Amino acid sequence: MSATATIALIVGLIIAGLLLIYFNQWRKRQNDEQRRKINALSARLRQLDTMARSIPSDYVDIKILTAIAQAGVATLNEMHELEPKNEVAVKKEEWALLVDKVKSGQPIAPKMNPANEAAGKELRKNLQALFKFIERQIKSRKIEKAFGNQQLIRTQFFIAKSLADAHGMRANQAEKQQKYRVAIHHLHDAIEAYSRVASNPMAQQAITEYRTQITKLDIAANKLSQSKSAVAKTNNNTLSAQLDQMVDKEDEWKRKQDYDG
Repeated sequence: MSATATIALIVGLIIAGLLLIYFNQWRKRQNDEQRRKINALSARLRQLDTMARSIPSDYVDIKILTAIAQAGVATLNEMHELEPKNEVAVKKEEWALLVDKVKSGQPIAPKMNPANEAAGKELRKNLQALFKFIERQIKSRKIEKAFGNQQLIRTQFFIAKSLADAHGMRANQAEKQQKYRVAIHHLHDAIEAYSRVASNPMAQQAITEYRTQITKLDIAANKLSQSKSAVAKTNNNTLSAQLDQMVDKEDEWKRKQDYDG
């Protein structure tokens, strides 16, 4: 083999090696990008599933709930194109059933237990996700803007209501323990929770009720304070009388001692 042929062979091998390295890197980038897309779609699907199955029906309009279910099906179709697996097909069937249940008006999520603070916190988190979902639906023109804005206001109110309910529940617990000032503090926090939706008539009604409750608690707190003051005064008078009696007895004992001496 001539020197020229040898050089050409070496150059060819180097080029082939470089092409192989480039191809492997390109394939890795493609796989990484595909995995990133699948992970993003999976996260979106989990959030949609949580909203659909966790937010009580009286907190979300049926049209929005239908949009959530349809978005879940669309997300699964995207996942199926990227990664056609049997489990994706199974999930598609589950979401198709969910869409049918929503359209038929069947309840999906369990009723909210107002006494469960952890559940209330989770509900607020899901409602915030719902708020962002509705914003995206409006932006993409998948729902009418007027209807979407109405649902945004409604969702914002329920976020505030959930937080106010939590403070109201703490106030009731404090009231049962006769910690009236603590209860009043929680009710002020409940009113503050409605500050962003203060123009909402339902929020105004709740605020009025809280203020009425605060007035009653303030009266109860003053009565309790007066009662404690009266008890303390009585106890002080009793103690003073006992001390006077002890002093009188001591004086009498001293006089007796002097007389006996």
